[in-house]
Amino acid sequence: RDLFLRHHAQVFLIFGTLLGWYRECGIVPFTTDLDTAVMAAQHTAALEQELLKQKGFEVRGTHGQPNDSRHYQIFFKAQRTGAEVQLDVF
Repeated sequence: RDLFLRHHAQVFLIFGTLLGWYRECGIVPFTTDLDTAVMAAQHTAALEQELLKQKGFEVRGTHGQPNDSRHYQIFFKAQRTGAEVQLDVF
């Protein structure tokens, strides 16, 4: 979240993560991915560069165009459980 705020980009929940938040009032405990999005107009080259080199993140895929339909597949270890989590940023 802080990374996006530094770049004046608002990140928000989408897809199953949003549905889980609505139904469970939190992240569904058995999920292995988080679905988020940033408005295309808020995507900048500086945001992308920092996202790609963020410590503890492993970017395993980028798809689409930066100002149209960019999708990042980012993996990291959950702090509490140590489980691998996939963060999708659209």
